[in-house]
Amino acid sequence: MKKHFFVVAAVVCSSQLLAQKTTTKQPDSTHQILDEVVVTANKYPTKQSETGKVITVINKGEISKNGGNSLSELLNRVSGTTIIGANNVLGTNMNASIRGSAAGNVLILLDGIPVNDPSVISNYFDLNFINLSQVNRIEVLKGGQSTLYGSDAVAGVINIISEQPIKNTTKISGDFSGGSYNTLQESIGITGNKQGKNFGIHYTHIAADGFSAATDKNNSGSFDKDGFNQHILQGSFGCTLGKKITATLKGNYSYYTADLDGGSFIDEKDHTVTNNNQQAVATFLYRFKKGNIHANYSYHRVERDYLDDSSYVSNPVSRYAKSNFIGATHFAELYTKWQWQNVNLLGGIDYRLENTNQSFYSTGIYGPYAPPNLEAQMHQLSPYASFVYQNKKGWHLELGSRLNIHSTYG
Repeated sequence: MKKHFFVVAAVVCSSQLLAQKTTTKQPDSTHQILDEVVVTANKYPTKQSETGKVITVINKGEISKNGGNSLSELLNRVSGTTIIGANNVLGTNMNASIRGSAAGNVLILLDGIPVNDPSVISNYFDLNFINLSQVNRIEVLKGGQSTLYGSDAVAGVINIISEQPIKNTTKISGDFSGGSYNTLQESIGITGNKQGKNFGIHYTHIAADGFSAATDKNNSGSFDKDGFNQHILQGSFGCTLGKKITATLKGNYSYYTADLDGGSFIDEKDHTVTNNNQQAVATFLYRFKKGNIHANYSYHRVERDYLDDSSYVSNPVSRYAKSNFIGATHFAELYTKWQWQNVNLLGGIDYRLENTNQSFYSTGIYGPYAPPNLEAQMHQLSPYASFVYQNKKGWHLELGSRLNIHSTYG
């Protein structure tokens, strides 16, 4: 079997005061220093000042200040990051791009776990499924990160970190907001963390009348509005055994319907899409004196249904059309981090199994059309490792390698 192997190496010279993207201002000084701890850069907690990677952190304070925006709109303000479709009507598929990258070259992580959609050729994840009300912080890592995260991270990584229960507290939260086009959002959540056990449940509902995505170039005034309705439910339960072991179970469910048009200048009054997103995650962490061991498993399923009904016909070639796209991913990962003086070693292996099923049916002036259903599956095994040396004088050395064993290309 043919195997693909690549090595990534970087030497970074930097002072502890030199630039990254996010800074923390001290109340007694006009200077800004980098003291934020990030986890995405190396897959373990690292001060932002101690990594040579370009990373932007959006903390809870910034998220709260932008509560009227969607996740895509907030990410669109990050330098070098573009969310295609962020300013379109709700329900538009969102695709992340960093530094002009093509679709599918930015990996989306939810609490460190990859999320994607195998039913899409570029395998990208629809950001509509995540609401800012359930997000605690976001880390945007720019540049190639394929050594640690795989080939989906050619241009960068966006790690979306959800709300975490605060130790020894029980918290109930809720909010209600409204905006243009009769947009309404309601959220409610409860979290708790006591005696080594924690839990969290969050629910969000969004509804909007929207506006027509198609341009009425003749100013007929007859184009209808493209509405949107969404429900998001997120739950988690975790427990800590002593100081060494932590285990967590998480579940995410998102469902939305959106109205669609027939094209850039074509109105459509009965064309809709229904999207379902389901994810179940189990994580395990074991700590020892010089490091830790992580084990993660995730099952992720996305289903999209498009229906162009026959009550309003904008194109006689297709009076009625229905299509279904299902993508499912199993992801399992095991890695360990070990520290010795100024050296951090990380080694791990991940396994991905992805499959998709797709169907289509239409009827029009040329009769019914029903091509054979499409099915595809792939699996990949990837061991990886990284070496990070941090010199006290301010320069860092990082080496990394990854081996991909793919079911199709070897």
